[in-house]
This record gives sequence, C-alpha cells and structure tokens, in this order.
Amino acid sequence: MLNMKYLFVFVIFICTCSHTHGQNHLENTLVKLKDKEQLSIVYHTIGCFHNVTFKLVVTRTDKNWEAGIYESQNDLLGYGGHFYYMFDDGYLLLKRKVLTAGDLQAFSQFETALRKIDQSFSFCTTNDDYAVKSNYYNAQVRDGNCNWNGFRTLMNSWFVDLQRAPNFAECLF
Repeated sequence: MLNMKYLFVFVIFICTCSHTHGQNHLENTLVKLKDKEQLSIVYHTIGCFHNVTFKLVVTRTDKNWEAGIYESQNDLLGYGGHFYYMFDDGYLLLKRKVLTAGDLQAFSQFETALRKIDQSFSFCTTNDDYAVKSNYYNAQVRDGNCNWNGFRTLMNSWFVDLQRAPNFAECLF
C-alpha cells in the first residue's frame, strides 16, 4: 500500500512538470530556418461581412529575416471583376520589412498559440484558416472560436500602418 502511494505521487509530479513545461515553452520555427529558406502562412478568414485571404512569407537571408505580406488577387478584384492582374501566385505584395528581435518574439507567441488551437466544433460565425508551410512546420489549422485573432494581431504588430491595397479595377472607372 505504501508503494502505491509513492507511485501515485510520482505520477502526479511527472504530469505536473510536463504540463508546466508546455505552458512556458514557446515554439520558434523562424529561428530554425537556414539561409534562403522560407516559412509561409496563407490566412483565409470568412465571416458574415468579410472574406479575405492574405499570405505571409518570411525568408531567412544571412542573419536576418525578411517578411512580406500579400493580399489575394481575388480580394482586390472582387467577386465580379473582369480585370486580371498578372501576379505569379495570385497575390499582390502590400509591404515588406526586416524583422526585429521583438518581431521574432511576437511570431513565437503566435506560433505557440496556433499550435494549441482547439479545432473542435464551434458556434462562431467567423472561421479563420491557416495553411503553414516550411521545412520545419507544416499545418492546416481552422480556428472557429472567435477567441483569438492571432494573424491580425501579428500583422498589426509587424506592419503597423498596413493599408489594404486599392481595388485597381474600381479605380479605372
């Protein structure tokens, strides 16, 4: 009976330690990137009054990380647009920047939260889809909880004055 008590205490201790470690550990795929490697996130959000797709691409160049934020060509044209842009992959570059240490930390927090999203059924009218691709982390994540707006938060911290590109097709008339 005494041995069972010690075994129980040991199991509780192990579970507590592993749970605590998981809470304090931040993921950081960006620091794993080697020179010329990329991480991309295609973010699609749809709700009652919006349907937008962005693509974030982070490239390691030497000892720096450069980020570019792109918006989908379809968002710029609208659903009935008759003008076609010649973007290689269907996205228009909105802005670029070299990431700071603070930006890398913000991404670590974003990535850690993204990996922990509960993808079970939810009743939110907004669904955010994330397609993450790199040599070190690949995932398809759907967030339908309305509790976290991680991509927008990350973009607002990285690209403070980010403006949506004009709809060039509408500007022609």
